Amino acid sequence: MSKTRKTLLNSERLGRQWLLAPELFDAQYVEKKAAEYTSALPYRHVCFNSVCDDGRLRKVLEELEGHLTLSFKETDLFKVLQSVDLASLDVDGLQDACINLIALRNELYSDKFRQLIEQVTGCPKLESRVDCSCNVYPTGGHLLCHDDVIGTRCVSYILYLSEPDEEWTLEDGGALELYSVTTTTPSLPESVPSKEILPKWNSMVVFGIEPGKSFHAVQEVHAQRKSRVSISGWFHVAHSKHILRGASAQTLLHGTHIFTQSTGDKDMKLIESTLDTRPIDSSPFREDDRENLRRWVNSQYLSGTGIQRLQDHFSSRGSMLLRDFLHHNIVRELKSLMTLARKEFSSTSTNGHDFGTCWTLCGPPHVRRFLQCTKNSKEEAEMVPNCTDIHLLLCQIRSHVFNSGSFERWLASIVGSSNLGVTNAEIRCFRPGHDYTVAVQKPISHAKHISTILCFVDDFEASEKHMWASGEVGGYICHIGVTKKSVSPAEIYEEEDDDTVLSIDAAFNTLSLVSSGEDGFEFVKYVSSMAPSPRWDISLEMVQA
Repeated sequence: MSKTRKTLLNSERLGRQWLLAPELFDAQYVEKKAAEYTSALPYRHVCFNSVCDDGRLRKVLEELEGHLTLSFKETDLFKVLQSVDLASLDVDGLQDACINLIALRNELYSDKFRQLIEQVTGCPKLESRVDCSCNVYPTGGHLLCHDDVIGTRCVSYILYLSEPDEEWTLEDGGALELYSVTTTTPSLPESVPSKEILPKWNSMVVFGIEPGKSFHAVQEVHAQRKSRVSISGWFHVAHSKHILRGASAQTLLHGTHIFTQSTGDKDMKLIESTLDTRPIDSSPFREDDRENLRRWVNSQYLSGTGIQRLQDHFSSRGSMLLRDFLHHNIVRELKSLMTLARKEFSSTSTNGHDFGTCWTLCGPPHVRRFLQCTKNSKEEAEMVPNCTDIHLLLCQIRSHVFNSGSFERWLASIVGSSNLGVTNAEIRCFRPGHDYTVAVQKPISHAKHISTILCFVDDFEASEKHMWASGEVGGYICHIGVTKKSVSPAEIYEEEDDDTVLSIDAAFNTLSLVSSGEDGFEFVKYVSSMAPSPRWDISLEMVQA
């Protein structure tokens, strides 16, 4: 029996009764929705309510929950449970078990519904190609900012099947976030969303796909006893007229992205994604260097025998993880200040532009979002009102360790390379529920990179240490394109099928050095709202031509 015949039989068994509500196709309703779509901000979109017959949609949900296999997927961009493409249901032996789901899929891509979408959005004629899946975001699930521009995609849609008998609230998270774009050239998404749409049962959101404009995200799901469930997909045109060069995926892949920084008064400046380096003094590590660092750094890493062990380790493995890096006196002070700062940096108020005068909000969000320290030394920081104490101490560590000639010579002696350049050290704060970086092509090509990062998180209790080590709350850093396979401590994990991927859990007072190839990537995984604390770190990059 042909697939076409089977589809007809499914329709006959349902009495040819449509799931989609007939009101959707009323001429006045269509005209109203077209007007809403055209005038919507921050870009063209429209929301439909009561999209389907309620009883039939409940059956669709039952079929999804009872018969579809969902695969857990997690990358730098998302964390979600996802089904196969629903176009394959006819050949997966699910025709009888998923009668209502298949019927809904067929209606969504029918001539009648595609014409409705064309009338509402004013888009070109849409193809009948089926491109959709079921997506379930459990607690902690999320999808970071992107613009959906790939190939011949023209219109995106999301049909929500989230908990029919319990209202979805702001506190549950999982909202569809829409981003305004800047008036700069190129236009970039603002660092925070300008509109949030809750995933309410039996509602649908439709928006046009435009490079550099249709930026959106799925907020992390906070609900503990229910998931954000949807059928989402795209309508395609025969030939894409989009300039794919401006798509977010293309700019990240080719390293042509632009960075932004926003101050507390919402002023934004654009920054080229280049690494400004200065030559490292690679002369031998001296006794006066050891004395300069002794107050700050654990003495076991400064002795002659200690440095020799580090040299041997890095030479053979290409990466290194140094626990308890800072001196115990600094650690004691840092732990105390971190405990005081947890509430301030975990506050939802810092999601906007109100985050004090000591920090800038770094974007754009399809590339990164985190707070960056604005000052370069303790003296400069003391001149700024309302700075946090942890800000002052991190500035001291950066000034006296990371940006010092003694530390540079220590690094050069360990990595054993000449002709090294180094960036100025950067202090970052990744707030729970807000911040991350995504994998982007490094801006300097034809060069080996050595990433040097000192991490601080609150893992002082066993339960908190377990949360960070599990990876469930994010905050780990993933290096892609490491130059050598690393036989490393338990805190470093490698993908089983790729020796060039190295993932390092967030851990307090831990310094990582990772060498990557000329085409290397790295990202800090989105820090979940469930994380015990923010992730602070001090980072610099060494580059060898």
